[in-house]
Amino acid sequence: MKYEVVDTNVLVVAEGERTGAGDLCQKRAAQKLLSVRDNGSLVLDTAMEILREYHGALLPGTGEPGPGQLFYIWVASSGDHKLVELHPHPHRGFEAFPADPRLGTFDWDDRKYVAAAITSGRTKTRIVNAVDSDYGLHQVAFEEAGVSIQELCPEELT
Repeated sequence: MKYEVVDTNVLVVAEGERTGAGDLCQKRAAQKLLSVRDNGSLVLDTAMEILREYHGALLPGTGEPGPGQLFYIWVASSGDHKLVELHPHPHRGFEAFPADPRLGTFDWDDRKYVAAAITSGRTKTRIVNAVDSDYGLHQVAFEEAGVSIQELCPEELT
């Protein structure tokens, strides 16, 4: 089975919140969340850092929950995902995060996604991203480390 680590920005884009992403990007993000849920292919960390970030990024709804909120509700209430244990590292954030100096400027808060993908199995797991340009800026180093990124909205990246 192919597993996926979903960056929080995918949930936020699917909700249509604060990203400025276009309608097509929002649709792709919502469809991807449904696919991950339906396939049970999500990877989370045992400390639930990813889940806490999902929760903190979603604005409280005033009506029907949107695709990002529905995904969060599913994740929080379901055991239908793969759990991996991440070990802290003082200089890289996590032991599993590559020790490549080219990744030294990669967003500290997003290193948990990379570490989770690597810990779960490099050839079987990819990171799903919608609008974070930082992954593309470090694409060569990630590819050399065996980290796969699925860019849902390449037209939104500048």
